[in-house]
Amino acid sequence: MKSTSVKTKKNIILLIFFLVFSIPAFSAAKGLKNIFENPKKTPLKGPLFLEIPKIINKNLQKICPNCKCLFFVTYPQLNFLSNNKVQKSINDNLKKEFSAYKNVKCEDFFKNDSYQENTKYEIKLNEKGILSIYYFSTGFLKESAHPNSVIDSFNYSLKTGKKINKNNLFLQDDESNEKIIDLINISLNKQKIDLEFEPENYKFDFYLTSTKIVFINLFEVHAAQGIEAPINYSEIKSILAKNSPLMELLKK
Repeated sequence: MKSTSVKTKKNIILLIFFLVFSIPAFSAAKGLKNIFENPKKTPLKGPLFLEIPKIINKNLQKICPNCKCLFFVTYPQLNFLSNNKVQKSINDNLKKEFSAYKNVKCEDFFKNDSYQENTKYEIKLNEKGILSIYYFSTGFLKESAHPNSVIDSFNYSLKTGKKINKNNLFLQDDESNEKIIDLINISLNKQKIDLEFEPENYKFDFYLTSTKIVFINLFEVHAAQGIEAPINYSEIKSILAKNSPLMELLKK
């Protein structure tokens, strides 16, 4: 009787262990099955899916059959973001932005000249619900004095999937815009750059880091094209919009 009682207890313990470990495993497997079978309907949750997405490289290329033009593009795509709808929206937009070369009619511009364009990117910020990407494209035309460069940036909210622009960040009044211009010129002076930023309008290009907003495309002259004006967030705190995404970065 005693031996039977011990054996019964062992069986009960084994049963408990089975229920504790097998049911969660079965649920996880079932959840993954649903994700792969119904990716649009299944919310991405759990340890595999993140508030800060992983970034992977994708590549595109174009070799024009009627001229000597080559285009090579490396662009970013998000993986494992917890909100799959936001992830898809950002990924689709990034692919579209980095595919602009497809609209170039090479034979109209370059004819018999050899031209090669390389497009790449850098992730400047991927935290606190913000993704900021620095875009740079360099084109080399045979026997040209200097390469043709295009610099741009793409800033997104990881919560909504929408682009972040100046209007999302700052108060919309002349005083705030003038302060931005003053801060840009102060930044240039600190770098001992003997140029003054005098924009024709209040349009600003920028990328974001964990501590600074960096203004780019300040001058059209090729030699000054790469000049940047970094400004600490603490210096622009007074002109931030009420729901500015930068408020999260100021909490550091």
